[in-house]
Amino acid sequence: MITTILQIAGGIAGVVLLFFLAIMIHEYGHFIVARRLGFKVDAFSICFGPAIWKKKVNGVEYRIGCIPLGGYVALPQLDPSSMDVIQGGHKEDDKDEDKDGTGDADAPSASAPPMAAWKRVLVALAGPAGNVVLAIALALLIGAFAPKSDFGGEGTVIGSIKGERAEACGIRAGDEIVAIAGRRVSFWSDVVIECHLAGDAEEGLQATVLRDGKEVELTLPVKKDDDSGFLRLDGITPWLDSEVADIAPESPAANSSIMRGDRVATINGKTPTSPMDAVDIVREAGTNEVTLVVERAARRGGPIQTLTFTLLPKFDEELGRHIIGIAFSNPAASIPQWMTYRNPWRQLTSDANSIFRMLGALVAPKAKGEQKRAASGMGGPGTLLFILWNEVHKGFFRSMGFLRFLCINLAIINLLPLPVLDGGHILFALVEIVTRRRPSRKFVEYVTTAFAVLLIALMALLMARDAIRIHKFVSREAAEESSER
Repeated sequence: MITTILQIAGGIAGVVLLFFLAIMIHEYGHFIVARRLGFKVDAFSICFGPAIWKKKVNGVEYRIGCIPLGGYVALPQLDPSSMDVIQGGHKEDDKDEDKDGTGDADAPSASAPPMAAWKRVLVALAGPAGNVVLAIALALLIGAFAPKSDFGGEGTVIGSIKGERAEACGIRAGDEIVAIAGRRVSFWSDVVIECHLAGDAEEGLQATVLRDGKEVELTLPVKKDDDSGFLRLDGITPWLDSEVADIAPESPAANSSIMRGDRVATINGKTPTSPMDAVDIVREAGTNEVTLVVERAARRGGPIQTLTFTLLPKFDEELGRHIIGIAFSNPAASIPQWMTYRNPWRQLTSDANSIFRMLGALVAPKAKGEQKRAASGMGGPGTLLFILWNEVHKGFFRSMGFLRFLCINLAIINLLPLPVLDGGHILFALVEIVTRRRPSRKFVEYVTTAFAVLLIALMALLMARDAIRIHKFVSREAAEESSER
């Protein structure tokens, strides 16, 4: 009980620390450049809304808000008052406002004189730059020190073809998917993304496969997943090696010298194409003996050993079938897209390409229904925190990998030319540079406030959808756990 509580507490602490690190480094970028360029800084806040803690130091109010959706640095010369709707009222009394109504409505206050447009651009860029710097440092750390087992991912070689539609499309086990709708794919995670964005439940998915050294064009069947609502391949799964992940006590396997980490070469003469296929082969054996041929890596780089075991299945009353007591798995299947590469540059470009792909589908879709499917695939803060929770429990480097991925995503999204985001401030400053006239302060406030309200509404919608998806995911995972032996 105490161990469980400590694990939960450690997980929560890890999630909070990493989530706020991503926010803090972004806001610190704004803060340090603003101070260096002479901007007036009213507040530095982690989270939005009314403060649950605040302290004023050297004229700057440091705050922790009650709405954990981001953070901000209050800069009156960059954003006079248009973010009040979510910032939570940090401002001093109206001593800096034009109370008598006789002054220029667009002019900054006496205590906050106007700043050059190029300086405002630098301050706006500094936040995303902070995220990029942290991401680069994390990529170098991961590339240098993460163990080999943390990298990889499912390849695109086809292992299993089941069902009428899959068998009729012409794809074969051993084919390698190299492109979908003209886009090159390297890992199964790429296939999953492209299937959802470019696929069609009725018309299928256009794919290029490599077969005997030649490229073949095929139309693969697609169906909609009832739980997530995402489109996925129907009856087609990747080739996955099967390893011994766990051995049940007092089982036939426990009485042998089979070890965790052994790679299964054959079961009863058949080569399993995935862990689930291995389970099916064992199930088909019934009460008959099961012969496993496994490969075991020798210590200190020695030759691989090939071992043969013959096991007599035992009836499991809970599962209602005969088992040999082995849980099969493939480590590559659990490696996420942010841990596919060791090379730091490949890490960063992969992170950036993933968000560019999604943004491209939203603003410039190239396939039927792509924009709608991209919008349906968006996750909110709940999804980010849920993934971060899982990655924290998978180990230090896995959590650092997701933090790097998150930082690159935050940097790119914040540079979109939309009011409320850093890209909006850059856009207004560039308009001033080109036209030599600053946009009306009231216009900027109205537009930014409108976008802030829309952002809050979007976050509320995404969080509600996150809660539904997470509940379905956890329920499905619990149901699948019982069928792994």
